[in-house]
Amino acid sequence: MGDNVGYNVLPGADQIGPDTTDLPFTNLMEFQYGTRPDSNDTDGDSIIYRETLNGLEVTSYQRDWLYSDGLEVFKFGSNPASNDSDYDLLPDWYEYRLGWNESTDSFVSVLQVHVVWVDVATGNPCADTSNKCASLAIDGLDYIRPTLTSVEFQLDPSQAEDAQHDPDKDGDYICNGVTCQYIANTNLMEFYGITDNQTNITKSTLIDSNNYLKWDHDQNLTTPAINVTEWWHLRGYLLHLDAGNESTYNYFKIHKLNENDPYYAYILDDNDPNFFTVDPSNDAALPELAGNQTDEWGKVANPNTDRNPEIEQNEHAYRWYLLDFDGDSVADGTNILNWDTDMDWLNDWFEIDSAIDSGSRNESVSPIRYEVR
Repeated sequence: MGDNVGYNVLPGADQIGPDTTDLPFTNLMEFQYGTRPDSNDTDGDSIIYRETLNGLEVTSYQRDWLYSDGLEVFKFGSNPASNDSDYDLLPDWYEYRLGWNESTDSFVSVLQVHVVWVDVATGNPCADTSNKCASLAIDGLDYIRPTLTSVEFQLDPSQAEDAQHDPDKDGDYICNGVTCQYIANTNLMEFYGITDNQTNITKSTLIDSNNYLKWDHDQNLTTPAINVTEWWHLRGYLLHLDAGNESTYNYFKIHKLNENDPYYAYILDDNDPNFFTVDPSNDAALPELAGNQTDEWGKVANPNTDRNPEIEQNEHAYRWYLLDFDGDSVADGTNILNWDTDMDWLNDWFEIDSAIDSGSRNESVSPIRYEVR
C-alpha cells in the first residue's frame, strides 16, 4: 500500500497535516529514497510551528507536518533522508519556513526588502568610487530609514548557493577614502549571527576567497571545542547550547530569565522620524516582540502577562514566533528579510560585528534587542 503523501503516522489534532490528495509514496519508494516506512518524517525536519492570529492574539499554535517525507519528494524537491539536503549549513526546515511561496508553488518570491545604500557626500546610491556609504537615506541634514527596493528572493533547500545571498543588503561597505567595497551579510551569516570577522572559527575551511562564509561538505570544520560536520554542531557550539552556561552565552535567547538578566529579545518601533531624534513619547504602545513579557498563548494560572515567561512551563515570550520558528525560545537567526531586525536604526551586520569585536556577545549590542541610540 502507498502512504498518503508520506504519512505513516497520522498527525494529532494539534498538528497541521496535508490535504487528502492521494500521492503514493510506497514502501518500495521509501526503500529507494532511504526513508523509514514507519515514520512520516525520517530526517526529523518537520519541526516548525505555525501560529494563527486574531489581530495580535495567537489563537492556534500547531506543528507543521507539511514537510514530511512524501511532500519533500513530490512537492518540495528536497532529500527526505537529510535535514540539510544541499549541504549549505542551513537546515531544510529553515529554508522551507522562510523560502516556500505557496502562491507560486516555488521557493522564489519578489520582495521589497533590499536596502539602497547612499553616498554620504552626494545622497546618491553608493558606488565603488564613493568615499563613504551609509545604509540610511539622507533627507537634507537628516538620516532617515533607508529606501527599499524589490529583489528576487530565493531560499531553496536543494540549492546551496542561496545560503550566500543577501536579499536585504544589510552588510557593510568598507571604504578607504577613495573606494568602497560591499561586504555581504549572507543568509548563512544571519542564521548563525556571525560575520566575516568571526575569530573562533577556522577561516580556511569556512570562508572563501571573496571573504564570504561557505561550507564544503567534504571537509570538517575544526574549532577549539568540536569537530563540525552538521549545521547543529556549529549552532550548538556558537550558542553554547546544553553547555551549562547557555543562559550567559546564548546570544539568540529570547526570554528574560530573571530581573538580573539584561539579555533577552526586544523589538520596538520607536516611530522616530530620523536617526538624530530620539523621542520615547511616540514609541509604539506595544513592542513587536518582548522577551520580558509573557504571551497570552499558553500562559499558566498567573493572569499577569507583564512578567518574564516561565519557559519550563511551556510559556512563551510576547510574540516569540516572529523569530523562533520551532518553539524553543531561541531566535532562529536575525531576520534575513529585514535590514534592522530589532528596529533600533542599526543594521544587523553592524550590531553582530560590534558584539564580536567586544569579545562578549551578550554584554554589548544585540541585533535582536532594541537599544536606544
